[in-house]
Amino acid sequence: MKKLVLILLLFVGIGAYAQNLNDTLPFYNKVRHGVLKNGLTYYVLHNSEPKNRAYLQLVVNAGSVFEDDDQQGLAHLCEHMAFNGTKNFPKHDLIKYLESVGMRFGADLNAYTAFDETVYMIEIPLDSVQILKNGLKILYDWACNVSYETKEINDERGVVMQEWRLGRGAWDRINRKTFPVLLHGSQYAKRLPIGDTAIIQHCPPDNLRRFYHDWYRPDLQAVIIVGDFDANKVEQMVKQMFSQIPARTNERPHVYPEIPDHKKILAKVATDKELPINLFSINIKHDYKPAVTYGDLENELKKDLISEMIQNRLNEYTQQPDASITNGYVYYTHFMGHKAIFKYQVILKNNKIADAVEYSAKLMKNVKEYGFTKDELELAKKTMLNREKNRYQNENTISSKNWADELHYNFSVAKYYVLSPKKEYEIYQKLLPKIKLEDVNKATKELLTDSNTVLTLS
Repeated sequence: MKKLVLILLLFVGIGAYAQNLNDTLPFYNKVRHGVLKNGLTYYVLHNSEPKNRAYLQLVVNAGSVFEDDDQQGLAHLCEHMAFNGTKNFPKHDLIKYLESVGMRFGADLNAYTAFDETVYMIEIPLDSVQILKNGLKILYDWACNVSYETKEINDERGVVMQEWRLGRGAWDRINRKTFPVLLHGSQYAKRLPIGDTAIIQHCPPDNLRRFYHDWYRPDLQAVIIVGDFDANKVEQMVKQMFSQIPARTNERPHVYPEIPDHKKILAKVATDKELPINLFSINIKHDYKPAVTYGDLENELKKDLISEMIQNRLNEYTQQPDASITNGYVYYTHFMGHKAIFKYQVILKNNKIADAVEYSAKLMKNVKEYGFTKDELELAKKTMLNREKNRYQNENTISSKNWADELHYNFSVAKYYVLSPKKEYEIYQKLLPKIKLEDVNKATKELLTDSNTVLTLS
């Protein structure tokens, strides 16, 4: 009987340890999150680094790629207008108030417009409950109460144009040459966030108001609050305030444009006399699938291992005295819309550009045809596991800003998973040892395809 009990316990133990790859990844249980009746998503997390501070974000899942033809550049101008008057903070009262509680524009208060999204960020002191309430009120106003007074719109056009002029450097000129190739055949290629200067300067104000009305709506917005506070109380404050935003019906469809596939390798050489370095990139686009299950994460880990091993080979090469590459990086990540990207990017020595491109081509060919060695794989596994272990052991040092960014990526089109550092380390401990060399080498052939490849030399 004793023997039978031991056998049963052994099977129970195996079952408890074995992970069903179809199981859903567990969302970090310390994060208070949900969707209000009006469609707005919220995340609230207590985090004490830094102490007595809170980091707030409003994420709008709409950027320049959602502009109509007569709105090019207006997603960015919309972002600017959020600082030029709202219902509760008329005109420039917002900036005056934030400065009165010790905040600085840029360091504690900022925003950006990208292709897929617009994001607003505030870091506030928690000297009083009122400061936190006002911080939430600022996000609330940005979400639904920006004033868009005609005079303020006309005044801000010049500010955006000045920003455009300051950004007209070598990298901007290079991007304008390479992005249309990298984003081949898509709406993204026609919607660089800086937009069309003629539209920025001369468009009717109603064009701007139309963009705000169409895309600044609760079902496309997330409020993220991370800081040194009582999460229960803050969650209730968020629910109470943001539930007041009216739900919207019969709105414009929110669809991320497709980035078309292409079978042939595309290439672009872009030159600029003011470019400080020579840059060569191999970009391979893939359909993107967010990691929802343990099996999805295992597939992500294979791609990360491939990137890690190629990075290690590249690092070894750059240490050689006659190397044609000074340094570079390799990674796989979400790109735009529903595409992911494998990216290999290196800085080339001036007199060895052809050698560097040749080395890169041979490296990719060799990896694709012959794969990696067992020693390479074990080193990559060890490196990745140590990285996760270090994050778990230093969980208390993770900043509120970093947590807010992670929650932001969960809401964005990327839909990244959010795990506790401890759980993520445990999952890595379970999944990494199971990944075999033959599986990684097979995944390498699937990752490094000729189709959807874009080469750029700047």
